[in-house]
Amino acid sequence: MSKLALKGGSPVREKSFPKWPRIGSHDIRFLTKALQEGSWWRGMDGDHDETSQFETLYAKEYGCKYGMTIINGTAALNTAVQALEFEPGSEIIVTPYTYAASAFCIVKAGLKPVFADIDLETYNIDPICLERAVTEKTKGIILVHFGGSPVDFDRIIPLAKKYKLRIIEDCAHAHGAQWRGVPVGCWGDVSCFSFHAAKNLTCGEGGFIATSDEKIYEKCWMLHNMGRKVGGEWYRHSDFGENLRFNPINASLLLAQYQDFAKLQNHRQHNMDYFRLLLSQVAFLKPIHQDERVTRHGLHLLICRYYSDLFHGIPRHRFVAALQAEGIPCHVGYRFPLYHNKPLAEFKCDCPNAERACSQEAIWFDQRLFLGPQSDIDDMLHGIIKIQTNYTQLVR
Repeated sequence: MSKLALKGGSPVREKSFPKWPRIGSHDIRFLTKALQEGSWWRGMDGDHDETSQFETLYAKEYGCKYGMTIINGTAALNTAVQALEFEPGSEIIVTPYTYAASAFCIVKAGLKPVFADIDLETYNIDPICLERAVTEKTKGIILVHFGGSPVDFDRIIPLAKKYKLRIIEDCAHAHGAQWRGVPVGCWGDVSCFSFHAAKNLTCGEGGFIATSDEKIYEKCWMLHNMGRKVGGEWYRHSDFGENLRFNPINASLLLAQYQDFAKLQNHRQHNMDYFRLLLSQVAFLKPIHQDERVTRHGLHLLICRYYSDLFHGIPRHRFVAALQAEGIPCHVGYRFPLYHNKPLAEFKCDCPNAERACSQEAIWFDQRLFLGPQSDIDDMLHGIIKIQTNYTQLVR
């Protein structure tokens, strides 16, 4: 019997996993050029700067006519919801298993968030629960592609048409993801992305709004640029707005990071597939379901469901602590659904699947863990097997 690291034994792994973000030769080259030759801010005449270059590139990537950079993903959501101009008090359906910005943007726009439970097989919003949540006041849905897995568009798009609901896609985790070969971000009225430092495509902080609706694009532009019209005069403000402009320096970093994006995603995919294969040996830890209609996953997280009843009743927090002690980074993610946060308490509802995922099941493995050699993945399994073999040390 080996002594678990949690009990004072030697850990399976002492070497660090890959760091993220990573800096490559592209980053230095693109940043240097932007600093030396470009503008450090985005004015009305920035049609050919790095910001516009990236907007054109990324909008095309997702099959949208228009793309707009913005200071972060939260600002993207706030701006997109405001641009749709819902009537005050309208209800917008959203998942309770997501980052706060996905619901805060609803409240900030004077609207009411209505939480629809998740499907435990995917951790995305359950289409059945979504339809049950629709009332005569429901006017829209925020679809979060959680962990990088697209929602079930086959079932949700017909529901949106049936009830005449506007769709905002939250693609913060889903860079490069596709459903049936069609990119996320082009299925709804407007979509929002994040380039936060943890995301698979990053510049530290940043966001993006994509749409094929010219009116939505122009409204978003005005809202993020102090009420100015696209191509308008600098000191003429046609509406209220904020200064949420992105800058060419950050855009140059995105252009650089994009050079290796596909290669890194392929590497992540290979290692995640390998980890899924290895986990077939472990009855109590199962990756969430991979729908065959997801032709490309965003690969931001590999989420597993932990089954305490299949592992001698050992609670999740003790298993996670033991795995962390063995040198394998992992965490439980959200410890409670979004509506348990004080600003959203008045919108609390019954979402048992989300409660279960947060309190008992979910274990997250971040994307950076899959950027190293295959031997890293072997170490991850070895840590799990060591705990499985020596489980009596965790039983109280």
